[in-house]
Amino acid sequence: MKEPSFLRQWQVASVIRDMDGFTIGEGVDVAYLVLEADYVVRKVLRDRGKLFRYEYSQSTGRWRNQNTELGKRLLQCLRANFRLAETTYPRHCFSPYFELLAKELSRTTKLYFLTCGPDTYFHFNEFVEQLRAAARATGFKKVMASQKRMVRENLKSLQRYIDDLFDQYSKLLVVRVDLRYSKEYRESCEGHEVSPEHVRKCFNDFMHHFERQFPAKVGYAWKLEYGPILGYHYHFLVFFNGHEVREDETLGHMVGQRWAEKAEGGSFWNCNIDKERYTKQGSLGIGMVRYNDDELRRNLERAASYLVKIDDYVRLKLPEGWKAFSHGVHRTSEQKRGRPRSFKQELAFRVNRLKKPSLG
Repeated sequence: MKEPSFLRQWQVASVIRDMDGFTIGEGVDVAYLVLEADYVVRKVLRDRGKLFRYEYSQSTGRWRNQNTELGKRLLQCLRANFRLAETTYPRHCFSPYFELLAKELSRTTKLYFLTCGPDTYFHFNEFVEQLRAAARATGFKKVMASQKRMVRENLKSLQRYIDDLFDQYSKLLVVRVDLRYSKEYRESCEGHEVSPEHVRKCFNDFMHHFERQFPAKVGYAWKLEYGPILGYHYHFLVFFNGHEVREDETLGHMVGQRWAEKAEGGSFWNCNIDKERYTKQGSLGIGMVRYNDDELRRNLERAASYLVKIDDYVRLKLPEGWKAFSHGVHRTSEQKRGRPRSFKQELAFRVNRLKKPSLG
């Protein structure tokens, strides 16, 4: 299975960069567990056959395993520590497929005590049928439909927003800053954690002043996340008019500084100082991006789509009425800036993107 961008991004998000070096977070193993369980359960539900067999071999005179490859992968998932995901990310909902497997596994204890033999594989196949039956339940289908609809609508909205910005500006200076709280401040809070109410207030104050202090800004998008190491933090994308400003690293630092000034205990990581690493990975989508640069635009959309697509696997639980993702409202009153593009050029780009979707 090709490693999705979710796993790469979640691993990167588990690395704390500071002046003292790098610290690897514990979220990496959990990310793989969620991803693998999601993939395996999807395949199990589409499959209709038996995954486990224990057969007698006439040639060797012994009983031996004849499990399918999918059965072997399911066994690995069943041996995993599902409690680790719940304890590492207590404020999150996971993939409905992951949740389904965890729930059905918690309802049976006999799988933990089985030893090799014909009866073992009967019970494993029985569990598979139990899993499939639970997935056919109306409640599960409603959860799946609701989550797919939310992710799909957010993806379309974000892609349309970026397209609209490029329709108006022939080049955008894209800055990404991760807004968070310092370790010292978090440890000084009750329970060693910043309250979500305080986080929300800080971000609202920051956005109120941000609108006025960066007049060259033409758009933004953000995602609120929570991790066991960083606590609450925002991934913040800012789009500037590329005809009015340059120096994206400096602008990224200025955005981060405004957050640090408005948020008590606030700290930040300016992703634009790390463009060389993204370039080597072939994933650079920040800095100056021109409307007709297919590669940079595609990478930009991949980076932006992470703000939405992570909800396929891990979603932050928030009080009713709160948002974990949002973007600006496009205004078309300003005159289009930059060299006019031809309809043929823009059409070619959009047709090419449909052939090779970047937001999947």
